Amino acid sequence: MIALIGGPEPSLDVCWISITETELDDVWDDFRQIISDLLIAGYPGCIGCAGPAATEPWDEQSRRDGF
Repeated sequence: MIALIGGPEPSLDVCWISITETELDDVWDDFRQIISDLLIAGYPGCIGCAGPAATEPWDEQSRRDGF
C-alpha cells in the first residue's frame, strides 16, 4: 500500500489522508473533476505545472503533524 484515504492511521511508509467518512464522497467528486481537467489539458505534458514543491522530498511525519 502506498496511500490511504481515511480510515485508521497507517504506518509512516504509507501516505495518509485523514478524512471523515462524511467528507469522503465530496473528496472523490473533487478528485474525479481534477483528473478529468488534467486529462483534458494533456497531462502529463505539463512538466513543472505542480510548482516547485512537487520536486521536494516528501516528509509524511511532518504532514501528519501539521508541518
